Amino acid sequence: MNATLARSSSDSVSHARRQHAFVESPFQFLSGLEAVAPHASAVLHWRADAKGMRAFVDAFDPAWLPAGVSLSAGIPEALHGAAPDCEPEEILVGDLASGRIQRMLSDAYLTRYLPPVTVIDDGLSTPAVIRQLMTTQTPIHRPRHLPTPLRLPLAAYVSSRLRGLARKGRLTWFTALLDDPDLQGRVEASGIRVRTHRFEHLHTLDACERPDTPGVVIGSAMAADGLIDPEAYTAWVRGVARSQPVTYYPHRRESADFLDTLARLPGVRVAPLGLPLELRLSTLPDGVRVHSLPSTAAFSLSLLNPGSRVAVTAIPTAWWRPRASAAFRREIDAFAAGFRRFSHVEGTP
Repeated sequence: MNATLARSSSDSVSHARRQHAFVESPFQFLSGLEAVAPHASAVLHWRADAKGMRAFVDAFDPAWLPAGVSLSAGIPEALHGAAPDCEPEEILVGDLASGRIQRMLSDAYLTRYLPPVTVIDDGLSTPAVIRQLMTTQTPIHRPRHLPTPLRLPLAAYVSSRLRGLARKGRLTWFTALLDDPDLQGRVEASGIRVRTHRFEHLHTLDACERPDTPGVVIGSAMAADGLIDPEAYTAWVRGVARSQPVTYYPHRRESADFLDTLARLPGVRVAPLGLPLELRLSTLPDGVRVHSLPSTAAFSLSLLNPGSRVAVTAIPTAWWRPRASAAFRREIDAFAAGFRRFSHVEGTP
């Protein structure tokens, strides 16, 4: 991102009454774009020290921003010490279990007031956190692990404030991941508002690339994160490539050594890291088949390419490592089952 854009984005934060989104991952960034696109005034704040975010923003073309939307690195200044006429009209956040976001929301509530909050897609963990807000009174947390003792008071305080917002109709879930009318009804009955989207803004951008193989594999971070057996995952990629040559699009947390191993498999070409797949593969050529483990990217690509063939493989029990909690496994299984509700998405056992 050039210096002029950075300066103008920072200066724009001082303008009164606008949406402020705080994002910590490329997918949250894209969801934030969809959420603020219909509005005339918004700032997208991105976490500069989050892995991969600086490289992503540097590669992101400012021309892809909706009109009236600007960028700024760091926590929104309007949330601490702002004059009353500079209060944000809405805060948009991705990962409600993030310590950085919980501190930001807590500070906003303690120093002035907490404006309406919108939760934007953060992938597989978001539905789990929404269910926690709906059905329990415990501190919200990621399915993979509970809050540490040091984080527990903060998580409990913010969870209580968010449930209070829901009771007042001031908490919204903005999502492309919800395709279950029954779940949507239960969410709304709890007081949480629901806004859905289908990546309408992304459809207007000219950022796509064309894979030169008949198959695409969406890389998963689950092996890199120690949640599934990397050898089983490698064997799965090898099996996919036996039927047709594939281009493997890595996840940003996969190591260079592991990607080198995959690149040596017959029929596998590993693409360089780059922009999120929602930008890179927003328009797939006819006939390309997408292979994936349960992932947000597979869901997104199925929405962006309704005529595409997307094969989602559920995680076999033998693949799981002890680090994957029972709650996380249930969330992944539920997410995989959700794909089968789409007629144009193939589920594979």
